[in-house]
Amino acid sequence: MKPKTMALSDAVSLVAWGYLFLYLNINLGPVDVLPNWLGYGMMLRALPALGSAVPAAALLRPLASMLAGWQGLLWVLPILGIPTTGPVVSLLALVFGVVGIYFHFQLLTNLAEAAQQRAFPDEKPLLRLRTVNTLLVTLFALPVAWADYPVPSLVLALVGIVVGLWICVTLFHLRNHLQQGEKSQAG
Repeated sequence: MKPKTMALSDAVSLVAWGYLFLYLNINLGPVDVLPNWLGYGMMLRALPALGSAVPAAALLRPLASMLAGWQGLLWVLPILGIPTTGPVVSLLALVFGVVGIYFHFQLLTNLAEAAQQRAFPDEKPLLRLRTVNTLLVTLFALPVAWADYPVPSLVLALVGIVVGLWICVTLFHLRNHLQQGEKSQAG
């Protein structure tokens, strides 16, 4: 018996929830109760269904797995009392930062393509959000001592939060749009 294929609306919902896990950090001591690895896991689970609509999305599976594993390691090390500092961790953080920039740029591009295929009116804003998000993440990745510039850092961080939450809201709207289309096809 073949397992039921996930609906595209369910996949978009998983991605939206995954982004919420990435953008919201609630800590109880050293434990993030909304861990980033779980957010990437949700995105990883959504990629086969998204790949059915936009084949290029399926190519993101190895990157999502790598990012989930990296974030899992960063989540568990503090729980075990192991520091997440040092030259090796810094180098790995840089590498996974670059992988993350590409992953999110391509994932949001693929979601916008799926949205365009289904006549979603917010496809262009999703592409703009993707671009602004990429620029912000890249800017924060630059070797700048952001602590020395508290006002610009705060402004950029607030813009990043707004953009991240706006991405989530747009993806939940896309999910609702897709659900309506799926219901009309079924009915």
